[in-house]
Amino acid sequence: MKFARRQLRSGPACPPPTACSPLRAAFTLIEMVLVLLLISAMMMLAAPSLAGWGQGAKLDDAAGRFVAAARYARSQAIAEAKPYRLQIDNAGAGFQLFRKDGESWVAVQGVDARYALPTGFTIRSATGAAGGAIDFDPSARTTPATLDIVSPRGYVATVACEFPTDLFRVVQAGGGR
Repeated sequence: MKFARRQLRSGPACPPPTACSPLRAAFTLIEMVLVLLLISAMMMLAAPSLAGWGQGAKLDDAAGRFVAAARYARSQAIAEAKPYRLQIDNAGAGFQLFRKDGESWVAVQGVDARYALPTGFTIRSATGAAGGAIDFDPSARTTPATLDIVSPRGYVATVACEFPTDLFRVVQAGGGR
């Protein structure tokens, strides 16, 4: 009984002295510097692939907004029985929605009636969209067109309406992915 008490008081036995020595309890400065160098080297390798991530999100957002505006124009043309037009500006830096009133086109006022692309982004007409205009008829027919939205880094999102009765959709998402 006396022997058992002594064993409890003494605590666990320490392994060989080299493993318990106070000098081995922490990392050395050289080990920490080497780990930091390895981490920084891995970050430098990953940084170029992360650089286009923000532009890719903006590109996908711009393509989505174009599709939403085109679908809105189509539904409004049907609902109001008036032709609508989605006009790409001359510089290709944005687009605007118009409604035909009599013989003239009048700019539509509203939330997404006019949209400017982020700085450096452009819209290129691949096919259709003569003069940068896409018309939406009250009979649910649309000018077929394929458009490329291009980021400053050269990433491309393609938006298309292949047939007069189709809706616009994102055919190829951009973003460098």
